Amino acid sequence: MRKKYVALSKQFNYKVIGYIMDSDIDSCLERNNRREGKQKVPPEVIRSALKKLQIPTFEEGFDELFQVKNENRQFVITKI
Repeated sequence: MRKKYVALSKQFNYKVIGYIMDSDIDSCLERNNRREGKQKVPPEVIRSALKKLQIPTFEEGFDELFQVKNENRQFVITKI
């Protein structure tokens, strides 16, 4: 899905940067359960999205990749 965007970015000499959000299914479902109204989605939507998830790689054309972890409610970003 992102292949066309990476290619277009490269065509115009943009730097392509990817962020990998390090999150497990249990914490995603927990955060979703705290949502209300239209912000809350059915759990099967989250599970379906996880099945489709493909971690970005340098081979796809990314110039930089970062790992993002949630530690004690703070984002910790590490360059890969």
